[in-house]
Amino acid sequence: MQKRIIISILLSVFIILISLGLVSYYHIQDSIERSYENRIAEASIIATSLDRILEENLTRLYDISLVDKIDLTDGNWGPEEQALQTAYQYSIFSDGVFLLDRLGNMLATYPRRNGAPMNLLGIPPVSKVITEMRPVVSSVFTMEPTRRKVIFALVPLRNRTGGVVGTAGGLVDPTSYHFSRMLTSLSLEQGTNLELVDNLGVVIASNHPSSILTGIDHNKFLSGLIDGKKSAVAACHRCHEQNGDAGRSRSEDILVFAPLDLAPWGVSIRVPREVVYEPSSALQRGFLVLGAIALATSFILALGMSKSIIKPVQQLIRATDRIARGNLSAPVVIESSDEIQTLAEQFDDMRMKLDASLKSIQRQNLELERRVRERTRQLEEKQLVNTTLLRRLITSQEDERKRIARERHDDSLQPLSAILM
Repeated sequence: MQKRIIISILLSVFIILISLGLVSYYHIQDSIERSYENRIAEASIIATSLDRILEENLTRLYDISLVDKIDLTDGNWGPEEQALQTAYQYSIFSDGVFLLDRLGNMLATYPRRNGAPMNLLGIPPVSKVITEMRPVVSSVFTMEPTRRKVIFALVPLRNRTGGVVGTAGGLVDPTSYHFSRMLTSLSLEQGTNLELVDNLGVVIASNHPSSILTGIDHNKFLSGLIDGKKSAVAACHRCHEQNGDAGRSRSEDILVFAPLDLAPWGVSIRVPREVVYEPSSALQRGFLVLGAIALATSFILALGMSKSIIKPVQQLIRATDRIARGNLSAPVVIESSDEIQTLAEQFDDMRMKLDASLKSIQRQNLELERRVRERTRQLEEKQLVNTTLLRRLITSQEDERKRIARERHDDSLQPLSAILM
């Protein structure tokens, strides 16, 4: 019985813990999903801020077309240079701004650069803006032969009638502070990498300056997200150099990605998995500790309850065994204060009544035996008297028979004797 009580209580607590575990599991999953959504929202906010910066600077290039004195055919480059200077000031174009004609020839630059005229039509972003006549922000491009890394921001240049006469563009140095300043100013968890990458997997800006212009893992995956303008959350692995040794260790991260609208770029946030899952892991650990405490407490409680029930029951069993053997004098004593104590008291009342009944029966038996003995004695005495009387009666009969026999003998012999004589 004790085992059944313990197993029943533990099974009940275990079922409750499983139910709570399932509920906690769904809450944990929901918490993780909300964490993912919050981080996607965070990446999207950063991407939107970068889009606004790009939009503001593309607007500076568009403003060149609004200058009434811009004319690429009059040979006077003063107004154009003045417009370029205005667009250059307080912009992100750290490597200068320039004007191109419809054929990609360099017409004017600010700051002014000396050298032979250049034709940029062979550069894909330039040919794209000339062909499609819409603004283009390029990925990181390597200028030959200097191998300098730059980013092109290009818009169609229109004349007073709205016709496209060339291209206004600016060059951005990826290593400049314009983008990194925003990323490094954000407060992030320890070990988090916040990076601005292009569709070739090159890091444009990062909260870790040493990562700028390096390649990022999973560049094909990110390139697909950038081209499709899709946000995503995925698990990834990255390798870390350990103290410059050849050995490498892999750690699992959660990659959150949000693309930009105006450029083939995206904001990548890589957070260590343990940071993202720390709230849910803490909840799981707390639940496991709570479950262990609940099981231990329920086991101790079941053991105590079983003892508090089994011990009085065992005492009651021993009392019934004594009564079954005929010992009705010992009282039924139970160490309990619940229903079993009430049962024991009623059982003890029954014992006393049974004992009283048994004693009454014994007294009646003794009285009956006494009466039986008395009656037997009286019967024996009467039997003795009857035997004596019967013996006397038989003796009297014998004597009477003898007397009659003598009388008959005498009566018969005398006449015979007389006759004979």
